[in-house]
Amino acid sequence: MRLGRLLPRAASLALCAALVASCATIPTGSPPHALGPVQRAMGAQDTMAVPEPAPGMAPETLIRDFLKASVDPADRHGKARKFLTEEASRGWDDGSGGAVIDTIDVLVPEEQNEHQSDRMRFQIRALAVGHIEPDGVVGRDDTAVDRQIEVTRVRGEWRISSLDKGVLVDAKQFQYRYQRRNLYFLNPSGAQLVPDPRWVCGDQTAMAEQLVRSLIKGPRPVLANAVRTQIPQRAALRSPVARVSALPGNPNARGLSVDFTGLGELSQKDKQLLAAQVVWTLAAAGVTGPYALSADGSPLEERLASGWTVNDVAAWDPNAESAGNSMYAVSGGTLARVTDRGVQRVAGALGVVNSILAAAVNQQETFAAAVVKGPDGSAQLMVGPPDKTVNLGAAAEHTMTRPTWTPDGSKVWTVLDGSTVASVSVDPNGQLSRSEVDVSELGRAPQDGPITELRLSPDGVRAALVVSGRLITMNVRQNENGVYTLTDAQSLLTSTPDHPVQVTSVDWGVGDVLYVAQAPAVPTALQSPVLEVPIGSPFSVTVPSRNLTPPISSITASATTMYVTDSRAVLQLRKNSGAEDFWKEIPMLHGTLSTIVLPK
Repeated sequence: MRLGRLLPRAASLALCAALVASCATIPTGSPPHALGPVQRAMGAQDTMAVPEPAPGMAPETLIRDFLKASVDPADRHGKARKFLTEEASRGWDDGSGGAVIDTIDVLVPEEQNEHQSDRMRFQIRALAVGHIEPDGVVGRDDTAVDRQIEVTRVRGEWRISSLDKGVLVDAKQFQYRYQRRNLYFLNPSGAQLVPDPRWVCGDQTAMAEQLVRSLIKGPRPVLANAVRTQIPQRAALRSPVARVSALPGNPNARGLSVDFTGLGELSQKDKQLLAAQVVWTLAAAGVTGPYALSADGSPLEERLASGWTVNDVAAWDPNAESAGNSMYAVSGGTLARVTDRGVQRVAGALGVVNSILAAAVNQQETFAAAVVKGPDGSAQLMVGPPDKTVNLGAAAEHTMTRPTWTPDGSKVWTVLDGSTVASVSVDPNGQLSRSEVDVSELGRAPQDGPITELRLSPDGVRAALVVSGRLITMNVRQNENGVYTLTDAQSLLTSTPDHPVQVTSVDWGVGDVLYVAQAPAVPTALQSPVLEVPIGSPFSVTVPSRNLTPPISSITASATTMYVTDSRAVLQLRKNSGAEDFWKEIPMLHGTLSTIVLPK
């Protein structure tokens, strides 16, 4: 399995801090843009400064520094073009897409000698870990790169004279220069925000303008049919995003001014939804408020003329924890509550049976769903209030995956016998009805193996699946007849001969981050049993695993904490822990191999 570039968590956090410091303000009058062929000036000199050609530079060094300089798209990759001859610069098409590459080798045929020739041809071999798309979108990749590149001596100095179209960007430079930040759109109900990660660079104000401009453009194409936005297509920025202490017509404005035009007539609810998208997009990116939101120069909301804060749109907090912060566990085949006072079986039927294999409790804690093993080896999905009676929602001949609830708590999904995705609806009276989810776009053949895990994201717009050890995400769509379909499959982690690793369990921490438990397909193949896999990023992050004892049979995550069941205990780890931190056993579950269940 090629994981792109794995980063230790502590190094990843340090990298983010360095990114903020290293990117300079976008020049006045030049619109800020995310990754792509746009106008932008980079920052001051530092240890990862964009290189320039130096006198006496050897051909191989010239090529490697050219790949590093390609990270800066300003002036049609003006800094990278300094490494080219004039003719090559005129002919280089840098707008035909690009790739983020790692494990770079620059090879030269043995018969060539830089001291005996004025022209040499090299071969660039690398691994593409990401592909660059418009508007700051970077998708995962796992393909070999093999390019020919020619250098020529010009007035005593080597320069690149022939190269293929497109841009290759050194992964280390990319990680250093760009930050992954979320645009936020709305799920179909408008009740929750959905992240759409983009890669941007710049100081706070420059980043803010780029994020707002991208928000106006709308979601990436692969997400467009699964989300909605309150910002109309005709909308635009009326003036540059700027820090203000007052505005014409709004002397009370403070903080960051975002003035729209073309919004049209908006209801009170529409204004809240629009503000939620803008405020959380900026706040989550570290752009400080308050945010003075205007429409054609007038405050979007008169009572908030001095500026919006996250408290004004707290109902749409994309990283909010469940209200009760309750914890359950499947322990000894029953469903139990876990508190500081101990472990207590739920009062209903699910606290009496002793054959529960997996369970889920909805975010509202009004219903639970449990996979119960029948005496004949079958699997049954029992659904009902945690402390009351339950009813049969679905049955499978052999297997059923861990259940997963939709955000509104009215439907629970599971996979029957590795292939059929069932959605069981629960009405307010507890009556159940079952329908089938269309997963035909997954394109599975029998030899592809079973679906062993299915987890719906907190916003309900994405689904993570484990298919025969591979990690895949898909979008969740519902048509006008209420039929659900999983679409737009994207592979995040796959096993390869060089990295034969199998995903065993997965869960969402927040809407743009997955936590993955994995097991080696062969001994010594595993770098870490737990990974953090961000959506919209070519880079995975290793989670500290000093005291874990693989295999990891189950992983569960919240916005702040990860829980795993390894071969000896149930353990927890706070997110953003340092590399030296240890997983801590949950005291109330000491000595058991229980599985944590969080209301979600």
